[in-house]
Amino acid sequence: MKYLIAASLALLATTNAVDAAPAAAASDPCTNVATQLKNEKLADYVNVQKCLDSFPLDKKVRDATVDTLYKATDGQYAFTDMASIQSRIDGGQWDLKDVDLRASLKSMGKKSYKTDRAFHDELNAMYRALGDAHTMYTNFCYHRAFNFRHPWLYRVVVKDGKQIVQLADLLAPNDAVWAAKIQAAIKVHPKDLVGYTVTSIDGQEPVAWVKREGDLFAGLAKDSQTRFNQVTSRQGVAIDGSITTAVGIATSRTRVAIPTESTRRLTLLSPDGKKTLRIAVP
Repeated sequence: MKYLIAASLALLATTNAVDAAPAAAASDPCTNVATQLKNEKLADYVNVQKCLDSFPLDKKVRDATVDTLYKATDGQYAFTDMASIQSRIDGGQWDLKDVDLRASLKSMGKKSYKTDRAFHDELNAMYRALGDAHTMYTNFCYHRAFNFRHPWLYRVVVKDGKQIVQLADLLAPNDAVWAAKIQAAIKVHPKDLVGYTVTSIDGQEPVAWVKREGDLFAGLAKDSQTRFNQVTSRQGVAIDGSITTAVGIATSRTRVAIPTESTRRLTLLSPDGKKTLRIAVP
């Protein structure tokens, strides 16, 4: 059987919450966000996006920011020249793109952006492209004030000699309120989908999607496989011998630009291979 399940609920959460129906309309989206956070400790995606995009570019801030970053990059960052040719380092095995920091910053200093967020997002993406865990740019308002969360951890396993992506454990298994809201959106309780194989993510092949997410948003390593692993959940052994699980950026996303879409579209295959579901997950 095939199911087509659509959800229009798009959610952006604070650290301790993920999902909510929009509050009653107020005078502006920022007021809506403040009201939602006060009443429910979470805010819906649409209001947050509109609020963040309501601030016009301040050219004085742009100029001062670019000037500071240029001086720091040109005078203190040891890998400025290397970054401009990093796609060719070690024969190009790291899957990195060249980043000419000096030229890019000069260009940004002359560019007119539609919003203040667009300027800071471009800086965030440029420094992430370095693949350097010690060199990042984040703006608290646009990149750290909110945390986008997804119901499931993702795991990549090998089946029949091929890598596949599966829905692993729930991110917050004891959060009944969140689970109820997700269920209302996708018409299935999220715990019932644990173990399903993901056959498509936003229209892309899942393993390719994981790689793309790592290359765009991980930004913590020059090694492409390390970036890949930072997207999915991964386990480790603590000093006391206990098993720990790290949540990947596919599940909990912060310090990057807000998602461009309000939902993530998944096509899922049940463990027995008999049922296909298509859901749009807030």
